[in-house]
Amino acid sequence: MLTIRKIRVASGDTAAARRAARYVLAPSEAPGPVASALDALRGLPASDPPPSSRWLGSATMLERLGVAHGAAVELAELALALQGRAASDGTRLRVEGLIEREISDERGRPVYDGAGRRLTERVRGTKCVDLTFSAPKSVSILWSQAPPQLRAEIEGAMLDAADAMLATMTQTKAVVAHGGRLHPAIGFAAAAALHVMARATKAEPVPAPQLHVHAIVVGVERADGFFAGPELSSMFKGGAPLEGGAVARAKVAERLVEAGFEVDREGRFFEVRGVPAALIERMSARTRDVDARIGERERAKGAPLTNRERAVAALETRLRKGAEAPPERIAATWSAWAGEHSYGPAEVAASRVGGGFEASLGDRLTAVMGAVGARLGTARSEGDERATVFECAAGRLRLSEALPRLDELLATGRLTG
Repeated sequence: MLTIRKIRVASGDTAAARRAARYVLAPSEAPGPVASALDALRGLPASDPPPSSRWLGSATMLERLGVAHGAAVELAELALALQGRAASDGTRLRVEGLIEREISDERGRPVYDGAGRRLTERVRGTKCVDLTFSAPKSVSILWSQAPPQLRAEIEGAMLDAADAMLATMTQTKAVVAHGGRLHPAIGFAAAAALHVMARATKAEPVPAPQLHVHAIVVGVERADGFFAGPELSSMFKGGAPLEGGAVARAKVAERLVEAGFEVDREGRFFEVRGVPAALIERMSARTRDVDARIGERERAKGAPLTNRERAVAALETRLRKGAEAPPERIAATWSAWAGEHSYGPAEVAASRVGGGFEASLGDRLTAVMGAVGARLGTARSEGDERATVFECAAGRLRLSEALPRLDELLATGRLTG
């Protein structure tokens, strides 16, 4: 699943930039605290967790930003980048434009009009975009029951998947304005941070495991080298979020297969074989909330929601962050839920039976193309068609093997392009 959120920072509002950066880099949402609690619960020795954030993007853009590809993201760096400035020394890189800023009163409370709508004002500032990719629930459950080394591998797979998704969403979509038109970007600069928990719900105060990466695009490169802000319209159009999410899932599936796991595909998504379906349902309270809200909106509208409307509905169901449950309680709750369904570290090890991509490339391609052919007639948009290729490839092909298949289908006219 891929959701899209704008981040707006008014000119000179350093405090707002730091708040936005703090949300993305919140230590309580990162893998470290709950992973340490899980290890302590299992009697494992303490270990240093790997960095859960990375700078991602093209070499030229990251060099201008003053950061290194793969380096951990610091709060001060991201706060500067969100203001259109170099993370290294604060030099302005982006030209400020007009943004919509929500109005608050003197006590910081939101202000609404007579119809209950939040009041906004147009001010100069910088706009970035948060592309948030969420893993299939079984991947999150697998992570929660895995030993430290496997956890680190899954975390790395999530961040690599975000990198692939970002390339798709910025370099194949028209996201940069130049010469009166929108064009795909030549490169991009982004900060990615891995979170490991869903939002708590009213019915379930302890959040379930849910691996998701906040990927903040702070700049895109024009053909003339200009460090520009991302234009969001094409990221929403034509089913583009479906494609971006499918690319990321295909990358995660690739890494899991290479690690010895098998995956089962069902429709758009896949799940890790061996993770009990009842446990997936038990740990999906947030998904149930989102699905219920979307259902309500579609019944009221009398038609399916657009991708943008679905994203808005998902955001509306989130509870505000408050007092978080301590990591020890979260770890104990997750272990208890898994134990109720006879799933734990031993079952994780037992399900690691695969040998990677064992079948020949020809056989795997035949399976993928057959699955794609069976589904293309149901696609509703260009992005839906393109997503279908990656969804059918998940666990069957490496992402580097799936991309040429997409090009082949485009070249032969089987996809609209």
